[in-house]
Amino acid sequence: MPAVPPPDPAPGLEELRLYDTRRRRVERFEALAPPRVGIYSCGPTVYAPQHLGNMRSQIVPDLLRRVLLAAGYDVTYVTNITDVGHLVADTDDGDDKMELAAASSGRTAAEIAAEFTEQWATDRRRVGCLEPDLLPKAASHIPEQIAMVQALEGLGHTYEIEDGVYFDVSTFPRYADFAGVDLDELETSGRVE
Repeated sequence: MPAVPPPDPAPGLEELRLYDTRRRRVERFEALAPPRVGIYSCGPTVYAPQHLGNMRSQIVPDLLRRVLLAAGYDVTYVTNITDVGHLVADTDDGDDKMELAAASSGRTAAEIAAEFTEQWATDRRRVGCLEPDLLPKAASHIPEQIAMVQALEGLGHTYEIEDGVYFDVSTFPRYADFAGVDLDELETSGRVE
């Protein structure tokens, strides 16, 4: 299939350059399937009110989306809602933030998730973000998550401890390159002694 040229950019946007985390330098942006571009960002864990710092994960991709739209690209923006299965910290006993919030408030995890998802959506609008094209919720995709973990297990990319199954970064050499870390130098978290 012949390469599709990028769309005609808006005036002043002849070349978009972005910081490439893996290469640690600014690179010319090239869409994988022009004129389509996909952006994914992690959304909130909806167990409590969000704060301004939580909005950074929405404002930065929103700005990128607007620049890409102005450059003539067809952008699909996806951000997720973590409404189940988020541990409090690496060093805890496997407590889930949603379940802890529910237990302390006398409400269900679903009620808490609904309240703080709406608060987050309102806050996104207040800071001027465009609406996401897709807004998947973790609780609605548990079978897919299980299938993905099983596939990773089958490929030898996981390890299991008492509180769950985790991705083994040592089986993915490009992780260290991308993260800019030396895996041999890393200290283990509280999950693995």
